[in-house]
Amino acid sequence: MRATAPRRPIASRALDRVGPSWSGATGATAVLALTVSALVGLHGTDWPDWAHEAQTSVSALLAGHLATFFRLAPAYGPSLLMRAPAFALSRLWGGGEVAIYRLSALPCLAAAAALALWLAGQLRHRGAGLTAQAATIAVCIASPLAVISLQQGHPEEMLGAVLCVAGVLCAQRDRPIWSGVLVGLAIANKEWGILAVGPALVALPHHRLRAMTAMAVAGLGALAPFVLVRASGFVGQTEGVALHTAGIFNPWQLWWFLGSEAQHGARTAPAWLAASGHLLPVAIMPPLTLLYLACTRRDPGRRRRDALLLLALLLMLRCALDPWDTVYYPLPFLTALLAWEATGTIRPPFIALVGTLLTWFVFQGATDLFAYRQDLFAAVFLAVSLPALCLVARRL
Repeated sequence: MRATAPRRPIASRALDRVGPSWSGATGATAVLALTVSALVGLHGTDWPDWAHEAQTSVSALLAGHLATFFRLAPAYGPSLLMRAPAFALSRLWGGGEVAIYRLSALPCLAAAAALALWLAGQLRHRGAGLTAQAATIAVCIASPLAVISLQQGHPEEMLGAVLCVAGVLCAQRDRPIWSGVLVGLAIANKEWGILAVGPALVALPHHRLRAMTAMAVAGLGALAPFVLVRASGFVGQTEGVALHTAGIFNPWQLWWFLGSEAQHGARTAPAWLAASGHLLPVAIMPPLTLLYLACTRRDPGRRRRDALLLLALLLMLRCALDPWDTVYYPLPFLTALLAWEATGTIRPPFIALVGTLLTWFVFQGATDLFAYRQDLFAAVFLAVSLPALCLVARRL
């Protein structure tokens, strides 16, 4: 009788069905990208926004003062709470503030690595070469914008990007509960995560009510303890961030030349814009999503495939319309663009790579080149962002 081959472990067979192999070249690329991102982004001891916005509240949380943490937490306090087990590890060896911040960034880097490996696995499953897989991993984990978000003290920007993209990917694969949970956590992580609601719902073929229920449960579950503390902390900061932007008016947005001239080349926001704050990008999500539905009503397959591109467009508009737009804001839309490209082609992610390099030039290269000439910063931003928005909108 012929010998029967032993059955392979269930986990091994499951990986074969999914397609990716998380070892060998792709695994080595992910480890290298993580190492580069962590070494460059977490080097030193100065992460300005972390020190000014989050450090005091995190110290209170680690000391066991929950009420103080909820009062002092910044608007993205739920993100800190979700990552609390990671930076609490620093207490095991008596780590200081530097160790706490570095550990708080690890879940964000791990989330980016998980998404990168999944995208690379999808490319491999469709027959893409190692170059396409390695480039996708590198752009997802160690792009200049990802590194800068770590240097500025905002690793939660990376986590929010991954949660939004993963929520839409789950919707495309008809996983309404997972999609809702991920999008809900993205909203709790940072308020701009609400821009993923429309793309996730249009990508779902069925059970949208289940997804919306999961979004509400996950999002409100993370936000509830902060909302219940109605002191001068989270609620007041969230309202201020959402509604008022008069104090910050950066040149990397569409409204710059409508502002009033101030000293040293700066401008101040028009009164109507200062009152609307960050709400403009959120306000345009419903009409743009409905327009997308109308344009794809005869092609549900395309609607699902291009939902990630709709997410990228909404996140691009978040940057273009927000008076606070700064260097790490574009990271989420570049992640969505990368995921759209990686799930629809088998070539290296040229669009996402070019978009990353152009974005870096607009926010960093042009700043060094023109040295404090803010009108020129704004002109460069308009010259790059308007054609990009038009190209994405036309493709949709």
